[in-house]
Amino acid sequence: MAENRKITMELKEQIAVLGKKTNGWTKELNLVSWNGAAPKFDVRDWDEKHERMSKGLTLFDDEMRKLVDGYLRYRNQKVLQNGSPYVDTNEDLYESDDIGQASALAEPGSAEAAENQDEEEDRSIPL
Repeated sequence: MAENRKITMELKEQIAVLGKKTNGWTKELNLVSWNGAAPKFDVRDWDEKHERMSKGLTLFDDEMRKLVDGYLRYRNQKVLQNGSPYVDTNEDLYESDDIGQASALAEPGSAEAAENQDEEEDRSIPL
């Protein structure tokens, strides 16, 4: 018979808020330790008090590197094909003032960070 073992979770570091839904829940990138193990990257929705969470995606460091590398290759390919990496967002799902928090991942003072700030006003996000 399967043992009922309680799953433990410790939020080690909040890295970025990726978006905020109109119901107050936020999609976040965090470092999380599950059952006392080494922290992993974790993407999921959280309620305002971090008491409830949705199903999410947990990634080891090497998986996160591959994800970021894949994203950057895809984005660069779109720039070469279309001249622009930006597309319109679903404005009904997210509140406008929280979308820009993802730009905190760009290096401060970089051209990308400045570009992200400029694009926040027209509600575009990089692909």
